[in-house]
Amino acid sequence: MQINGPTMRLFAIALGFLALAAAHDAQAQAYRVVVNEANATTSLPSADVALIFTKKKTTWPSGAPIVPVDLTATSATRSAFSQELLHKDMNAIKLYWQQQMFAGRSNPPDEKASDAAVIAFVKENAGAIGYVSADAVTAGVRVLTVR
Repeated sequence: MQINGPTMRLFAIALGFLALAAAHDAQAQAYRVVVNEANATTSLPSADVALIFTKKKTTWPSGAPIVPVDLTATSATRSAFSQELLHKDMNAIKLYWQQQMFAGRSNPPDEKASDAAVIAFVKENAGAIGYVSADAVTAGVRVLTVR
């Protein structure tokens, strides 16, 4: 059986779309957003998560303060989180926080060195929100759906 030119082009386009979808799914699976179990929130729009981690949204619907926590700047999970939800690379994030601090507006979220440290912080702080790698053990915290 011989495949003609137009059929081959359609096949190549279809493969391209499948590759893009797989890449998006892999990126979407790079991290999970977590909150304290006492927090009633079960899902957040991605735009709200971005506002929280840039400290532009500072309270939960209950009025309690939001306490975001980051992984360290060298974390691959943080890089994926920042690219997908904040739409910024780590250099842009660093510049953003330098500007915020210089202007006296805000300090960056505390950084934790590991998924386990983020989980422990979120467990101990009712208003906390963090993110961990997709394969992290999340017992004792609530994993949010980011939509």
